[in-house]
Amino acid sequence: MVNSWLGRRKAGPAKTPPWRRHTASDRPKWLWLEHSASLATIVASAVASLALWFGYWQFRETQTLAQKTLTLQLDALEHDREAKAVDLFLKFNEVQHSIAVRRPKLKGEALFWQQNMALTITESVFKLMEDDEGWKATVKFMLREQTDFLKDPGMQCDTYLPAFVAFAKEVVGHDVCK
Repeated sequence: MVNSWLGRRKAGPAKTPPWRRHTASDRPKWLWLEHSASLATIVASAVASLALWFGYWQFRETQTLAQKTLTLQLDALEHDREAKAVDLFLKFNEVQHSIAVRRPKLKGEALFWQQNMALTITESVFKLMEDDEGWKATVKFMLREQTDFLKDPGMQCDTYLPAFVAFAKEVVGHDVCK
């Protein structure tokens, strides 16, 4: 029997562990407790496994819903950009109408600022919808409506997007910079 902290056997009879000292009539109680402890361990392992699986399932569901939410947000942003471009195009038409109606009265600086506002609106539509071919065609139309302004006095090109300046040169067919 090992009772020493060095692990040496002490002389004398071996002691019986406490759970084996009982009589035969007490034994079934101990066996029941041992079986219950084993069963509880198995049940706890199953519950832990189910909790882990449920956590994984919830994580996957959350990721799927987050992906769908991002897709919906992108769609909403695209619709918002389109709505802003339509609003700007309508504003462009109002400015062009006011220039056409009051052209004899508009002279000098007043005419310049009206035409400059139309060009700035055109650039804004270009910037919003640069990747859309339908809107590019609309911007071409808008630039063609302003060819007189693009010839004289022309654009202050360093204040506009370089891509817009290149697009305007392509559409008008000549240098549009001052």
